[in-house]
Amino acid sequence: MGWPLKDVACVAGVGNTEYGVFPGNDDYGLAAGARKQAVDDAGIRFEDIDGLIINRLASYEKFAEATRLNPAYCLRLQEEGRLSAMCLGLAMQAVASGLANTVALVYANNAKTAGVRYG
Repeated sequence: MGWPLKDVACVAGVGNTEYGVFPGNDDYGLAAGARKQAVDDAGIRFEDIDGLIINRLASYEKFAEATRLNPAYCLRLQEEGRLSAMCLGLAMQAVASGLANTVALVYANNAKTAGVRYG
């Protein structure tokens, strides 16, 4: 069977934020900070990002505008964190099909700051 997307796409940069309570900073602000770390880690420029897949944020449009991204390929997955793993496969498919060259995967969760309790 093989791996049809082997050698087609890779993860090149990772960013994250501290964990805790951050009054005055919403999920978009946390995601923007992590995006900068990921771009620096990958050694690319913000302008190189032409694809955007978000998970848990309400609007990819709001995130793109807030971070001055202008992606040609955009996708938003539902809020459930378990869907974040699907973002990797979708990004690989976008690159393999030529829809994008560099896809930013963004997962944001500020539940602790917002006082959300699970369970």
